[in-house]
Amino acid sequence: TTLFRSGGEIGGLPAPLLAPPPPKEWFYRDLEGVVQGPFTEEQISEWHRSKYLPANLPMRSSDDPPDSYTPLSEMGSQPPFVAAHLARQKYAAELEKRQAAQAAQQAEQEKASLAEAQRQAEADARAAAAREAAEGGGGGVGARVATGAGAEVGGSAHPEAPPEGGSGGHKRPAESAAAAVPAKQRLKIMAATAGGGGNGGGGEERS
Repeated sequence: TTLFRSGGEIGGLPAPLLAPPPPKEWFYRDLEGVVQGPFTEEQISEWHRSKYLPANLPMRSSDDPPDSYTPLSEMGSQPPFVAAHLARQKYAAELEKRQAAQAAQQAEQEKASLAEAQRQAEADARAAAAREAAEGGGGGVGARVATGAGAEVGGSAHPEAPPEGGSGGHKRPAESAAAAVPAKQRLKIMAATAGGGGNGGGGEERS
């Protein structure tokens, strides 16, 4: 409920506009006594402002009795039709002013709402980017740690198998060469070597 104080404002609200009286039509009798009209208050007011109407012109409004005419000079400096016309003009001007002020206020509110929505959207975007960056950075470290652990485990769980007949190392060159000599020939060489140790290594072996 909107509360108004007569002739003023309450809580910054504008005073209520007083609506002008309803428009009337006007008639007059010309010099020959012929009734002329009806005329709008705007039209008759314009004639009055232009000094077109004679002071003794008999006039009446549409809500007066048909035979109740009053000379214009007896209506005062501001006849009723002029006062009503000015009141409507003032009312229309004030109404337009208030509507313009209301439209401007609404535009400012919409502008402020849009600015607030934009600030909120930017804040949400920054927060989302920060979360994405944090999640992406943690995933990279975890992947590197997992990869390193897997390489270490893989290296220890699958050692290179040693060659058959050995202890896991490569054969020395001498062992490889001896293995290439036939077994019978190796016995002869060993016997010759043992015998040569006592007689100077001379003598030819017989097969």
